[in-house]
Amino acid sequence: MAGAVFFVMLSSLAGCDQKTDDNAAASAAAPTRDRDPAQELPDEKYECEGRNVTRSEGPYSLECEKAGKELTLRFEEGGYLVTDITSSKVVSDTWTIESTHSEDGEDWEIEIDAPDVDR
Repeated sequence: MAGAVFFVMLSSLAGCDQKTDDNAAASAAAPTRDRDPAQELPDEKYECEGRNVTRSEGPYSLECEKAGKELTLRFEEGGYLVTDITSSKVVSDTWTIESTHSEDGEDWEIEIDAPDVDR
C-alpha cells in the first residue's frame, strides 16, 4: 500500500510541474504592445527618411514634423504631405513609424533617429 501512495504523490507532483511549465510558456507568449508615438515621441521636427510603401518609392530624405497623431513629411524639393500615424516600433534609437496619407490612402514608412527620446 505504501507503494500506491508513493505513486499517487509522484503523479501529483508531475502534474504541478506541467502546470508551472504551461504558465511559464503562456507568460512568454503574451502579446506585446507597439509603442504609441502620439504618446511617446515628442511633438517637434526631425530629420528622417521616408518610403512610399504603396508605390515602392524612396527612400527620401525628409524633414518630419510630428504633431499629435499626425506626421507632416516635407520634401527637399518642396511640397509636403500630412499623414496619420498608424503604428510604430523602436529598435535601438530609431523609430519606425507607419503612417497613411488620408487623401490618397498611400502608406508611408518613416524612420526617425531620436536617441534623446526617453523610452
